Amino acid sequence: MVPLAAGPLERSVRFQSYGDVMVKAWRYLCIAFITVGCVLSIRFMMLFWEEPWPHPILTIDGQSYMKGAAGATWATLFKLHDLYHSPGYQIYLRFLFAALGSPKAVTHASKLLSLLMFFASAVLLYRLGRRWCQPAIAQIAVALFLFSESWRYYCNMIQYEVLTGFLMLLFLSMLMSAESSSSPKLSRLYGIGMGFVLAFIALIQMRYVVLLLIPLIYSLIQRKSLSIHDLRQNGIILLTALVLLAVWSFAQSLDHGRTVFLMEGSEFRFHVANNPNAMGYSFPYPDIVEPSGWQFVLWMPRQWLWLIGQRALYLSGIKRDIWALPPQGFRSGPIGSYSLLDLISVIVFVTGLILAMSRVRRRRELSDEPKAGILLLACVMLPALFIFGSKRFIVPVIPLIALFQGYAIVATARGLLGRSSDLIEV
Repeated sequence: MVPLAAGPLERSVRFQSYGDVMVKAWRYLCIAFITVGCVLSIRFMMLFWEEPWPHPILTIDGQSYMKGAAGATWATLFKLHDLYHSPGYQIYLRFLFAALGSPKAVTHASKLLSLLMFFASAVLLYRLGRRWCQPAIAQIAVALFLFSESWRYYCNMIQYEVLTGFLMLLFLSMLMSAESSSSPKLSRLYGIGMGFVLAFIALIQMRYVVLLLIPLIYSLIQRKSLSIHDLRQNGIILLTALVLLAVWSFAQSLDHGRTVFLMEGSEFRFHVANNPNAMGYSFPYPDIVEPSGWQFVLWMPRQWLWLIGQRALYLSGIKRDIWALPPQGFRSGPIGSYSLLDLISVIVFVTGLILAMSRVRRRRELSDEPKAGILLLACVMLPALFIFGSKRFIVPVIPLIALFQGYAIVATARGLLGRSSDLIEV
């Protein structure tokens, strides 16, 4: 007897059953990768638990931060002597020193808190990814992020990058929650919270002041015009942040007997980064020769534009600087050498960013909400191009970079698999 061919309904049931199996396999695979990423980070911290830095070259500004934190008490928490090296991060370390009382305890607490912020950032990234994109994109983004070599190293260094990255994701999460909140009171609370977070980020590095514009620009992009509610919400955010920053600047000006706006050293950084001796990387500093600063920009525009291009290469990691990771081994190299792995990473990121922007613009698959993440990326990356280029300056936004890389991977998989790509859209 000749068997009858399967009908359309039976084929559909078989495909659905196959799809369910593949979905479960995909989820288990993502969970496995995420677990391995977490275990690797914990293992790495255990290896360097007794050392303040994984490698001597990665001290960076760590000794200055620890010197600024030493001796802090609850009464002197905000009395900083060094306003050149990240006042916000010094306050964070001074808080730990006031609570724990010894440099070794501060080092251990900093590492442990950084690791917790690493994992918390993965949770925030997943929530943003689920809100903005398909679940599969969020899962890949989290897996990529947890394998981030930069975050694994910086969790074990006395540096501000992990803290800043966590706060940036927290800010984006609050911004999205405020957008979807139906309670005016809750929205105002989110606005005050965002103001506090943005003010503290600006104290970590003054170039992050531009992040204060994100809520306003995002509101304009979302609705093309500002309603009374939008003006009130943005006013709460800006007023909270500006009052905190103004009080800080006024207090430091009184303590130091000179005018201080957030921190010091901006003029020096601009001159050392913009003169004929500058090469685009952030350290070691070149000798300052004239013309420098704005005179260099105006009198030597071609060399300044060349510097912009060099900074972009160092910022993306395509060119290695003195703090390139890993600091030793076959994947390391001298200043100015090229990193193939970072080049591939940048290509995948740019591809995902372009695809996401095109989908947002045509309102296919994505809403306007990812524009908040794109604005944050721009506000972090672009200012660095005018001063120094180093991959460590984009460490805080690596979670968002991983999200757009995940988008590129899923979009490529869908293009290659065709109908079978439906299996990764759940």
